[in-house]
Amino acid sequence: MAEKKILVVDDEPTFVRLVSKTLTHKGYEVLMAGDGQEALRLMFAHRPDLVLLDVVMPKMDGWQTCSRIREMSDVPYRYTYWTAEVRDRYSAWS
Repeated sequence: MAEKKILVVDDEPTFVRLVSKTLTHKGYEVLMAGDGQEALRLMFAHRPDLVLLDVVMPKMDGWQTCSRIREMSDVPYRYTYWTAEVRDRYSAWS
C-alpha cells in the first residue's frame, strides 16, 4: 500500500519541520509548503490525502488557499495556528 501524503502549509519553518518529522516517523509522506501559492503548486502536482494549513500567512492566507484548493479538490483539510507562545515553548525545548 502506498504511503498517505500530507501537505503541511505554514510560513513558520520550525513548525513545518516539527510536524514533518512527526508525520514521517508515523509513516506518512510529507509535502511541505511555506505559503499558499507553493501549496497550490504541490496540490496540483501531488494530490495529497490531507492538508494541514496555517491560517495566518503572507501572500495568500489559509482561508484564501483553502478556497482555491476547493476549486480543484475535495481533499480533507485542517487549519493550524502556531502561536508565539507555542513557538517560544518549542524553542526552549530545542
